[in-house]
Amino acid sequence: RYLWVTNNARVVASQWRRFMQAILFNVKDRGFIRKGYKADLTLVSRQTYSVTSDSLPNRCGWSPFEGQRLHWKVETTWVNGHKVYDNGTFDGSVKGQKVGFARK
Repeated sequence: RYLWVTNNARVVASQWRRFMQAILFNVKDRGFIRKGYKADLTLVSRQTYSVTSDSLPNRCGWSPFEGQRLHWKVETTWVNGHKVYDNGTFDGSVKGQKVGFARK
């Protein structure tokens, strides 16, 4: 896992795992952070907060982490290069995409 630091925020990417999966399975346009590829990235910031049922962005309204103090908070998430989450707001218009393979 690589960790890029910028000011007080960090961009976390499971780059190594994605890279290896892309190589092993010949996945098209994925596995690398480069122009023309579909990137899944998460921007987190160092913030201590307690998980409460009011703060949960899910439909079920509970979490096994409820009542715990966490030290990193997700600020923004990109899926396939599109922003799908930004400080509590979801963009439901972005859907998953079929994965293509470059088989020889």
